[in-house]
Amino acid sequence: MAGDIFNWAETLRSNVEGLAVAAAGTLAVVATVMAYWKTKSWAGTLAAAVLGAVLVFAVKNIPQISNMVDSEVPQEDAVSTQMVTGSYGPLDHVVVIPADLR
Repeated sequence: MAGDIFNWAETLRSNVEGLAVAAAGTLAVVATVMAYWKTKSWAGTLAAAVLGAVLVFAVKNIPQISNMVDSEVPQEDAVSTQMVTGSYGPLDHVVVIPADLR
């Protein structure tokens, strides 16, 4: 029973991932066609196509990109986090001087 639920959830996740990639591809194609239609320029069309390819690549590789980002962010230990509290003194009364206004 539990295995069936996990299989169903994995299949659903896989289908949604495929749908997201298909939607990104469709969006890239539509944006490229619209770029040509609006500009009649091959440079703008090429730029739209390259950006669309980057979008499709990013959507298709979200897990790998997420792992790369997670490996770059340092993990904080629960022990090292401290709550800093204390009384706040008044701010300096000279925040803006006349030279700043010139």
